[in-house]
Amino acid sequence: MTTRTDDEPSPPIETRTAHCHRLLEHADELIARGDRRQASEQLWGAAAQRIEALAAARGWPFESRADGRVIAHYVANQVGDPQIRLLFIAALGVEQNIYDDDWEDEEFPVALERVRTLIDLLDAAERKLPPDLEPPRAKYYRRRHGLAPVAEGV
Repeated sequence: MTTRTDDEPSPPIETRTAHCHRLLEHADELIARGDRRQASEQLWGAAAQRIEALAAARGWPFESRADGRVIAHYVANQVGDPQIRLLFIAALGVEQNIYDDDWEDEEFPVALERVRTLIDLLDAAERKLPPDLEPPRAKYYRRRHGLAPVAEGV
């Protein structure tokens, strides 16, 4: 029998990818109940968890929604699917509604579908990306995380 000390982190209950799909289901339930703020939180959480899962699988730093935006743009460029970039920007709008709560009820099913599509596209993109792909090339992302700058023209 293995003993765990209090200093060791507990293993995750589920993967980030599975968690994001569960958050989508929960968001759908919250939308049906009219809990707009919590639905926004679940939708944003699903998008953020999926981007974070992709970053973690590749060893790329991820600490903020700005990192998520950079990673979404980079992945969109790598797989040639600009929809990933646009849908992540839409998810950022959902995140803003957590604080403002100024969306109309009919906007939530659209947001749910957009986040669901984003997650499906990220699932497919992750399978297409080369296993040894470098982290994103954005200058501020690399500077922020102490990564070597990328030479111009590369």
